[in-house]
Amino acid sequence: MKSLRNTLMVFCIMLSVVIIAGQGLASATYGNAPSIDGIEMSPTVPEVYDSITCSVDLSDIDGDLEEVRFKWYRNTIVVKTQYLTVSGSSDTEHDTLSSSYTKEGDQIRCLVDVFDESGRSDSADKTVRVQETGSNNPPELKGIPDKEIEIGDTVETDLWAYATDIEDSDDELDFIHSSIIQDDYSKYIREIDDYFGIESKKTTSTALLSVQVILNS
Repeated sequence: MKSLRNTLMVFCIMLSVVIIAGQGLASATYGNAPSIDGIEMSPTVPEVYDSITCSVDLSDIDGDLEEVRFKWYRNTIVVKTQYLTVSGSSDTEHDTLSSSYTKEGDQIRCLVDVFDESGRSDSADKTVRVQETGSNNPPELKGIPDKEIEIGDTVETDLWAYATDIEDSDDELDFIHSSIIQDDYSKYIREIDDYFGIESKKTTSTALLSVQVILNS
C-alpha cells in the first residue's frame, strides 16, 4: 500500500512538471508583436510625373498577421491612407501614390503600420523628395513657309516640322491657336496642371503663318 502511494506521488509530480513546462512553452512562443523587416520606396529619386511605390516585408512569429496600413504624407499633410489584408507568419505588401498627389520639391513620406489579430503593431517609415525640374526654356517655332490658296481652300501645315525644344521631345509639345493664348490660356494651363497634379512652369513661343488668297478672274 505504501509502495502504491509513493507511485501515485511520483506520477502526480511528473504530471505537474509536464503541465508547467507546457504552459511555459506557450508563453514563450505566443503574444509577440508583428515586425516590419524592410521598407523601400521606388523610385528613390522621383520626378514630377513619377508615381511612388512603398513596399514592406512583414513577419510575425505567432503567425497571426492581419492588416497593414499605408499612410502617405505630402510634406506634413496626410494625402492618402490605404488598408490592406496580410496573413500568416510572413508577407509582403505595397501601395502606390499617384503623381497627381505630388509636385516638384515635395517631401513624400510613407508611414506603414502592421497589426496582428490581437492588435499588437509595429511601424516604419521612409521619405523621398520629388526633384525640381529647373528652368524651362521656351520652344521654338520658326521657318513656316508662306502659302498661296484659292477661295474655299483649307490651310494645312505640319507644325511638327518647324518646332524644336532643347528640354522636351516633340511629343511633349502643345500647339495652341493664338486666340486661346490671348483669351483663355490660363484656364488651359490650369486644366493641364490639375490633370498631372503639378504647378507647371510652361513657356510659349509664337510664329505667324502668312496666307495669300488668289482671286480667280
